[in-house]
Amino acid sequence: MAPVLIWVMSTISKIATPLLVTSALLLGLAAQAAAAAAPAPANFEPASVSFPSATTGFVLGEVPCGMADCPSVVTTANGGRTWTSVTAPPAAFLEPAEQQPQSISEVIFANSTDGWAFGPALWATTNGGASWSAEKIGGPVIEMAAAGRSAFAVVASCSQSSGTCNHPTDKVEKTPVGSDSWAPVAGLTGAGTMGAFFATSGSTVFVALWPTSTAKAWIWRSANGTTWQRHSEACFQPSQAIDLAGLAAPTSTTLFELCAGNPGAGQEGKYVEVSTNGGASAHVVGKLPLGGLTDGFAAPTVGDVSVGAASGATLIYHSVNGARTWSAKTFNDGGAGLTDLQFAGARLGAVVEGRPGIGGSDRLWLSRDGGNNWSAVNF
Repeated sequence: MAPVLIWVMSTISKIATPLLVTSALLLGLAAQAAAAAAPAPANFEPASVSFPSATTGFVLGEVPCGMADCPSVVTTANGGRTWTSVTAPPAAFLEPAEQQPQSISEVIFANSTDGWAFGPALWATTNGGASWSAEKIGGPVIEMAAAGRSAFAVVASCSQSSGTCNHPTDKVEKTPVGSDSWAPVAGLTGAGTMGAFFATSGSTVFVALWPTSTAKAWIWRSANGTTWQRHSEACFQPSQAIDLAGLAAPTSTTLFELCAGNPGAGQEGKYVEVSTNGGASAHVVGKLPLGGLTDGFAAPTVGDVSVGAASGATLIYHSVNGARTWSAKTFNDGGAGLTDLQFAGARLGAVVEGRPGIGGSDRLWLSRDGGNNWSAVNF
């Protein structure tokens, strides 16, 4: 063979070899990505949803596994148009009729990578659900929120299902996002039988706690998670059995308070108070129809306000004028109820209809217009 031809073939071989290696590497990475992006499992029943942004969302649910049901987590990176599976925490899923202190029932994410599965146990992920670890915290977790670079949890002193929880109390614990450094927030405590409500706007967080079962709630506000101001709720009317039923914060200083009570025959009184000074004072802006018991509250803007309710059917009441007047979307589901009514930004809303284990249709609904219209998701 002529020397020139040998040199040419040798050169081609040297060039082709790395190209082949690179192609094989890319094909391997593509195969790994395809394997990682598994579709949502069949028979997935959604239970809890968290959209930390208008594009990224996570849903905790359950799937059949043998004779039981196991937790499952799916995620979206395109605002809920397509969904893929990620790893679920190695914990039991808590159905409403069950009492398992090591179980989980809800999910919340601060961003696309840092999230928690809780209620009453607590598991955390820092890689978007690729793996989870058990968190060290001071008791059963009742409620959670993320604001800015901090996460907050309302933690009970004992499990009310234990039979020995005679005088429960609640406290608020805090950790930096991405860290397992939970510590109590000084002064933020409440009566353990009353529950708690969170609302967030950017790095600002509001939390409502009741000091006793017969007093009005304190609403605590912090713009940075470090310094706090305390105000009284505006709803409390014991003579009318009216109390605080939810918080929503479309801005760092605008706070809506949902007031409800005096229930009967599948209905209750409901109205909304608004504060423009971070909860220091508030005034009534509008009443809702009587139908349904309150079951969720959210306000992505000072104009768009949504209230969930359930009785013989499930309802989402929606206002476009700051809670002054209302329209309603009705789900004819026998009153299956709602979980995690929320908005990511001004337009994208999400809510879970129904609860796994109770029967009926468990569905995730999304709104892309601030709560005016809702569409069911097909996983």
